[in-house]
Order: sequence, then C-alpha cells, then structure tokens
Amino acid sequence: MQKLKNRFLQLTVFQKIFIVYTLGFGVLAASSLALPTDILAYYGLCLWCMFFLIFLLEQALHTANLTFGVLLKKQSRPWLWCFLAGVCVCAAFYIANIFLRQTVTVWDDVRYFLMSEESLSPYALNFAWGIKDLVFSIWYKDYNKFLLLFTTLPQLLFGGGLNGFLGAIFISGTLPFLCVFSIIGYKILKKQNIVTLPTFFICCLLTAVLPFIHTTALNGMPDIMGLYFAGLCILFAMEEDFAAPRKGNLALCALCSLLVFVTRRWYLIWLVGFYAAWYFIVLFKAYKNKNLPIVFKNIFYYTAATALFFLVTLLPYFIKIVQANYSSSYTAWKDGGILYELGILASRLGWFIPLLCLAGFVFTLKNKTLRSLALGGVISSLIILFAFNRIQSMAKQHVLLLCPAILILLFLAVTLLNKIARGKKLCLGVSYALCAVLLFNGVLPLTPLYGILLPGMSIAPEVRKDYKQLGSLATFTAENCSPDAMMYVIAGSWHFNPDYVRFYGLPQSRLDTCVCTEASVDLSLGFNTQLFDAAYVVTTDPIQQARYKLQDQFTLTIPTNAITHVASVSKNFIFVQAIQLDGFTANIYKRVAPADYAEVSYYLEEFSSIYPNLPHLYADRITEYLDFHNLQKAS
Repeated sequence: MQKLKNRFLQLTVFQKIFIVYTLGFGVLAASSLALPTDILAYYGLCLWCMFFLIFLLEQALHTANLTFGVLLKKQSRPWLWCFLAGVCVCAAFYIANIFLRQTVTVWDDVRYFLMSEESLSPYALNFAWGIKDLVFSIWYKDYNKFLLLFTTLPQLLFGGGLNGFLGAIFISGTLPFLCVFSIIGYKILKKQNIVTLPTFFICCLLTAVLPFIHTTALNGMPDIMGLYFAGLCILFAMEEDFAAPRKGNLALCALCSLLVFVTRRWYLIWLVGFYAAWYFIVLFKAYKNKNLPIVFKNIFYYTAATALFFLVTLLPYFIKIVQANYSSSYTAWKDGGILYELGILASRLGWFIPLLCLAGFVFTLKNKTLRSLALGGVISSLIILFAFNRIQSMAKQHVLLLCPAILILLFLAVTLLNKIARGKKLCLGVSYALCAVLLFNGVLPLTPLYGILLPGMSIAPEVRKDYKQLGSLATFTAENCSPDAMMYVIAGSWHFNPDYVRFYGLPQSRLDTCVCTEASVDLSLGFNTQLFDAAYVVTTDPIQQARYKLQDQFTLTIPTNAITHVASVSKNFIFVQAIQLDGFTANIYKRVAPADYAEVSYYLEEFSSIYPNLPHLYADRITEYLDFHNLQKAS
C-alpha cells in the first residue's frame, strides 16, 4: 500500500487528476444510480475521453523529455509561443470556413454530424444501453460513434450545429494533431542539434498550412484524429530497438494502434505500412549489431500480445472484415492502377512537396541518427500506396494515410535547409517563403501552379455559384414531396447528388425523409426500386456522374435515358420544371401513372443483360418488385 502511495505522489498533477477522475467516474457510471440522469453519465464519459487525449499527449511529451510544467516555465515560453502561433494560423482558416462557407454538406462529410445529433438517444434510455450501442457501432458499423466521444463536449461549447461540429473537430482532432507532430518535429531537430525557435516555428507552420491535411476536417469529417493517434505511435516507437524493450512505451504504442484502427477502418492500411517499416528497420539494425535473435524474440512477443489485444477487443470487427470482399465491393471506386494513383496524388500534393520530401530523404541517407526515420517514411508510404490501390483509388480523405510520412520527410528537409544555407537568414527566408506560398495557394489557388507545382487541394471557404438555385430545388421538394410522395434524384457526383437536396437546409431543416437515397455506384449500391414509387424524378443534363467511368454508372444513364427517350417509361411522366445550376440543368419530372409491367420489365431486361452476375443487386430486386405488386404483361 505504501508503494502505491509513493508512486501516486510521484505522478504529475494532471496524472493525479486523471486517475482520481477515472476511479470516481468508474464507480458512479457502474452504478448509474448516483447520477441524476444517464445523459449526465454520457457527458462524464465524454469528459473522461478529453482527459484521456491530454493524458496521451503528456506521455508524448515525456518521449521528448518535456512536461506541461516545463513548458510553462519562463525559459520554455518562447517555444510555447511558437507553437501557439502555428495554432493561430491554422485556427484562422477553420474560423473562416465556419463563418464564410456557403455549401451543402454531403456524403461522408455529413455522416458524423447526423450521428452526433442522434448520439444521445441511446443514453437517454439507459447508460448501459448507450455503451452497448457504442460498442456495437465499433464492431459492426462502417461509421462508428467512437469519435463522437471526443467531439460532443467541444460541440456544446460552440453552440451545436454544423459550425459547432467543425469547431469541435478543430478542438478534439486538429489541435491534438498539431501538438503531437510539433513534438515529432522538435525531436527530429533535436537529433540534429539545430533546435532553434525559428526552425521549430517552421515545423509548426508546416503542420498548420498544408491543405491536404486539413481539407477533410474542414468538410466535416473528424478523420484527422486518426493522425493524432498515428503520431503517438510514431513517438512511442521512434527510439525502440527491441534490444531492451521499454514496456510502457510499447503498451502505449499498442493502445494507440488500436485507436488508429477504430478511428476509421482504412487506417488499418497505415498500421500495416507502419509496422512493416518499423520491424524491417529494427531487424536490419539488429542484424548489423549481431543481436538479431533477442530482437526477433521481443518483436514476436510484442506482436503476439498486440494481436491478442486487438482480437479480444475487436473480434466481431475482424470477422466482418474477413467475411467482406472489399476488393470486389469497392471496385467501383478504383479508377486505375498504381501509375494512375501516383498521377492523382501528384495533382493533390503538387510536385514541390514530393521534391522537398525526396530532398529530405536523400539528405538523411548518410545520417545515422535520422536515416531510419526517412527509410521508415518511404517504406511505409510505398506499402500504403500499393496496398490501398489493390482495393480502390484514394479519395481526398485517404491522403491522410500518407501525411505522417510526408510531414516527417518535410521536417528532415528543414534540417537540410539549415545545413546547406550559408547563413541562418537565408535558410529562414526560404522556409518562411515556402510556408507563405503554401498558405496563400491553399486559400487563393495560384493558377497555373495549383495542382501542378503546388498542392491541388483548397482550405478556402467553399462558395457555390448556384447556392440559391439549389435552394429553389430544395423549396420545390419541401412544397411538393413527403414521405409518401418522395423525390428521386438521378445524379451521383461530388458537385450534385441527392444529398444536396436532402440536407440543403441542415441543420435547421432536413428533407431526407422526402428524398430517396442514392443509387449511383453500380457495383456497390445496385438498383434502387424506390424509382418506381417516387412521385417526382430529377434528371441532370449533362448527367452528373462521379469520377468513376460513366459506363460504370448505368444506374444513372439507363433511368435518365428511359425517362426522356423510351416510350414505355416516359409515358408515365410529364415534365414539370427545369432549374439551371452551375454547369448543368436539373429537370424535374412528375409521375402521372404508377409503374406498370412495361416500365419495370424494361429495367429488368437492361440491367440483367449488363450485370448478369449481380442478380442480388439488380434482377432479384426488380423481380421482387414485380411479384410484390403483381405486375403482369398485358395480354
């Protein structure tokens, strides 16, 4: 007992608070009787999660021989001011997006906000029921409620709503990310003995201004939190050679690996690249140092323990992954091979960033203290690119998988600038000019360099030219449609799809009960028979398809052609109204006769000939509709 007391007294102030709160809340939550409401218990759980983020950050500081107390001392305040300046730069364009953007949140961008609005419902029934709902969402849902535990309280501080959710993402996702990668930058500079305020400030600015890091968060997706946990994995593994394992750091690395995976399913590919690169480098060093057997044994024990930890906590999740054939179901999102992937990636990153990364890599090849970091970044990136491309092509959010390696290589490039510059002023001038150009390009694209030499992703507030026209379509829907008389929108691009109508007035109003769900990805979503019952149908001219090849989106082309040109189908519709949007026209048709055998059988014949091997997505659904409504061919 005395030993425990002594160890407790040796802890930092925050660690003591965290442990006391954990024990106290655990007792109260276990009973749920001492709390006035189960909702309060949920808020208590969310507060614990915020404490947990800070606890992990404190452990990250320890890897750099820092503590919160040291940072607050007078001699450390300039470093803290450098970091806070980078945070302010980053916060500026988040605030600009909150108040100036004029767009509609759609697809993945809206999922977490909608989930956040519904997250309290299970806890209102019972706290235990809420925990069960949370665990089941992690095990069985593609989009789980884990991240909402970290965004709930910050969202309340910002007053709720879409803007409040974006503010919550900054507090619980972007800010921790900036912290942990600033620590990584500090450690890299320290290894080169060039830790100066200006160079550290440059590292902070790089994490703040690169648009491909923040675009996803600015669109309402909290996936950036996965980068926080990924950065922690890197810190805890950075100096681990497995010759004399640091059990505490390895345990934290395993825990953060689990949190990375739970954040989003596709972060598993980052974990594969990270561990493959880490183990390869450690084993190669062990071979050179002639202690390979002991290192291999320790790696085996750690891997076995981590795998067991994953299986015990996420067994249903892994069963689901094993049973699913993602390379088949996600084929629709694969536009090309690895060369195509590299071309798209080059347009998103620009050529200047990869060239800087290459410079940082080449510079460290002869540097024993930093060589492993550079090799790890390159090896993991190659594994991630090839592995991900086996399943699908990278979308904007998937670029996050490469961000840890990119940032590390950029930090190494900063050390290169310090070495080759004739004087500090030249080095700093070049570095600050780079950050200024990257920031300016992200806010106001520098044509024609945008997407070629400089990153082709923007952090500027999005403003649609046709925002009012979209409002006209939403108004028409609100006035004429209902759950019993729905609208079916035949479109599936980032620029226009059913969600632009369903969530136009979000969060003040929602039309998702009046607009049918999307069916625009042939090999994944299949045919939606709601088309036969919808009171109104919207077609687009030209057809608004996604980046997938148009010939792979027959769920868009065939219905559009049928309603406009095929007599057996078009006879059941009349043209109502055309609304001119940005680059295309939305044509509204009203169904004047119920779907008959001629209309339904037309779709059955067309899709059966195109997709004979996918009856569960096409023929079976349409045949079931025919049988259920007893539609028969006229004699």
